[in-house]
Order: sequence, then C-alpha cells, then structure tokens
Amino acid sequence: MTISKSNYVAGVQCLKRLYLQIHQQELAAQSDDAGEAIMEQGLEVGMLARQLFPGGIEVSSEGGLEQAIRTRLA
Repeated sequence: MTISKSNYVAGVQCLKRLYLQIHQQELAAQSDDAGEAIMEQGLEVGMLARQLFPGGIEVSSEGGLEQAIRTRLA
C-alpha cells in the first residue's frame, strides 16, 4: 500500500483522520475549497521545480523516506 502526500499530512495532523480517509472514507472529512487550493499549489510547485532544475532527480515517495534518500544518494 502506498500513501499519498495528503494522507501523510492527515496522519501527521491526526491519526484518526488518516484511518478514516483510508478505511472509512464516507466518515472522513470532505476536502474543501481551501484544501483543494493547497493541493493545486503543491502540484504547481512541483512543476516549477522541474522547470527550474531540468537536470534534477525526481524522487518518488512510493518506497518511503529511506528509499527516497537512497535514490538521491545513488
């Protein structure tokens, strides 16, 4: 199972929120316009970073933090 950035943030804020988002979505708080705007800004920052650093390495979050660090150091 992979975890998204929004799920990670939910878990840092409140473990119950993370649990509900994953296991009982109908009980989880629905995202509002402000939350949607924040996620959109995150996507835009990612796109701008790729434009500013075209030779950079995009590190996936799929393998977790340790895998990301290993990818970066390789």
